[in-house]
Amino acid sequence: MQDIQIIPTATETQKYDLRGVSAIIIDVLRASTTILTLLEMGISRIFPISTKDEAFSFKRKKPDTLLIGERHGIKPEGFDYGNSPIELINQPEAVFNGKDALFTTTNGTKALIMAERAESIFIASMRNLNSVALEIAKIPLPVRIICAGTNGEFSMEDYYCAGKLVHSLLSSFRPIDDLTWLAEKLSIQPLKNIVNSKTCRHVSRLKGLGFERDVQFSFELDKSNILPIYDKEQGCIIKYDEKYNEK
Repeated sequence: MQDIQIIPTATETQKYDLRGVSAIIIDVLRASTTILTLLEMGISRIFPISTKDEAFSFKRKKPDTLLIGERHGIKPEGFDYGNSPIELINQPEAVFNGKDALFTTTNGTKALIMAERAESIFIASMRNLNSVALEIAKIPLPVRIICAGTNGEFSMEDYYCAGKLVHSLLSSFRPIDDLTWLAEKLSIQPLKNIVNSKTCRHVSRLKGLGFERDVQFSFELDKSNILPIYDKEQGCIIKYDEKYNEK
């Protein structure tokens, strides 16, 4: 039986050797959820970008590429869309279908970039947890679940989501530390009792910025069967499917 471990924040990823493991990135509010939504809306490839300047430079070279993201929760000036799944689903699918997107956020893209040493990198959210678990269970490698956190600090919503994923994989993987076991036990509790405006500052802040519907949308469980994966050859996130699995 392979082992499974939760890394509580993206900044702590550098302490771990990710070679030869399956990495799963979780940023429930909101990068993971937005990535999933973009693929559902028909985006072909999502290129994670570290900085706004890098994103604008890429955009100048490929003007048809959509610029999507946030800084401290807010869409930067000059971006096409923010890091808001609700904003995206309210657009016509023709806006996204077959196009590429540049994606940069305060926390989620940082976690993804820091995990590049891993054998494979999947993106999980509450909305696609079951799809992630089903595929990960087929891969005979240790698993490291990386919680993006918020500005380098621990975020309860990511930890809760990671714990639910661990819980669903207990028949195939063995948690190797107390922090991972704690998340698994915590995840058995109703989400509203663990992650709410009182217990989670990120939830409170997003609601204060007017993104309450994003929070509600992001907390819905298993609404999608799409599995985003980072394709190292292309340097982008795409849909994982059987064709990709055969590569």
